[in-house]
Amino acid sequence: MTNPSAEFALQTPSEERLAEEARPQAVTPLTLIRFLMGRRSAILDVAASPHALALGGVLVLSAGFAREYDGEDLLHEPWHLLIPHGASLLTAFLLYMLVRLTGIGKTHQLPTFFRGFPMFLRLYWMTAPLAWLYAIPFERWMSPGDATLWNLRLLGIVSVWRVVLMIRVISVVYGAAPLWRVISTVLLFGDAVMLIAIRFVPVPVLNLMGGVRMTESEQLLQTTTFLLQIVGFPSLFILLIMTLVPTAKPWTRMTFSQPSRVHGTTWLLAAISILIWRFILPVTQPEQQRRRVAEQLIMAQDFPAAFMFMSKHDQADFPPHWSPPPHVAQPNPVPPINDLIEVLIQESPAEWVRAIFIEKFRNTTEQTLTRYGFVSDERLSSTLRILDRLPLSEWLPNDEWRRAEAVGFLRQLSSNSNRALSESEKACLLRILDKLPPQAATENQPTDQPTDPQPLDEAKSE
Repeated sequence: MTNPSAEFALQTPSEERLAEEARPQAVTPLTLIRFLMGRRSAILDVAASPHALALGGVLVLSAGFAREYDGEDLLHEPWHLLIPHGASLLTAFLLYMLVRLTGIGKTHQLPTFFRGFPMFLRLYWMTAPLAWLYAIPFERWMSPGDATLWNLRLLGIVSVWRVVLMIRVISVVYGAAPLWRVISTVLLFGDAVMLIAIRFVPVPVLNLMGGVRMTESEQLLQTTTFLLQIVGFPSLFILLIMTLVPTAKPWTRMTFSQPSRVHGTTWLLAAISILIWRFILPVTQPEQQRRRVAEQLIMAQDFPAAFMFMSKHDQADFPPHWSPPPHVAQPNPVPPINDLIEVLIQESPAEWVRAIFIEKFRNTTEQTLTRYGFVSDERLSSTLRILDRLPLSEWLPNDEWRRAEAVGFLRQLSSNSNRALSESEKACLLRILDKLPPQAATENQPTDQPTDPQPLDEAKSE
């Protein structure tokens, strides 16, 4: 006789046959592995276990540790560990609603939201162990560019794995058919989430003529997001059309004659996935705590205190490949790099601290010193003051073409500029040009530019 519970009562012969074919068993660690491999019996075992929802919540917490153990100061900002719960709750809700809308045929056979969503959520949360792969510390073994490349590869692998797994889960649990309809539904959701994430996650601005020179990591991020947008937007409309095609047969949720339980060894595994960070966090968190203090001082524009704090430590005391703000390749970097450099010149920070910020300034200077750049008079004035006080080796581009472009801009500014320079700015510009080696000052100069900076000669005589 069937269980009268609405959660587990069998309602149709086909459901009864499928349940008998894979009668719910206890959820063991082996079940989790088989679930991640898309095995039908494991999916049904998890779906039939109400306690798997709590298990999934613990696994999502462990995934939060794997993501943030070497990325955030978890002692002072523990809320970062709850971001995966919030994000997964939202995305699971949206995907479940899309499944409900897609799977409704002429007869509504899906259960109510409050009866159906908990089972869907525990299946969704059970994919959390895939995020353990994010704990691989590529930054500690590789160069910044290689580490970024492998992190992007890993992100792609986990994302595709999750998409394929959810297609399998929906097909098994909801008897969803045809397969192309399930695929289009999940891909539509994944495509939309990807495009929204790209929209709100800051990425380097497109580097056109005269743009900011980016690091290898920033170039990889820019290229990847650009390609994803090229593919994502057309795919979104195609998948939407495929998903809107009416289904011939309504989908229905699998029900079970009896619930399955979570085995004790599975709870032990979940506990270990949390407790293991007790031995890892003491290694990575001091770096993140120092990073947080330095970034807070920089963002508060207390530059002398920031330089002093950073100089008290070696570069190895901070996270590998750490790049403090401002992130000059991002739109509207804060704080302004010129404000920071003007203070840096007056201070005497450690050599590694000076090198990091000078490189950021050098990358932005190539945008300022170009005929194609459009910078404010205030920024140009600040840049001239800084160049006047820096050695050529710290700002003059190494690339011959960019060097010629920068020198040409300065000579044009000195002789035939539409900008109204103050006397102090003219004097700065004169000293900058006097420091340039003759070859650098004349190489590849446009023939239509005067070679005699008459206005500066007048300033010099004064």
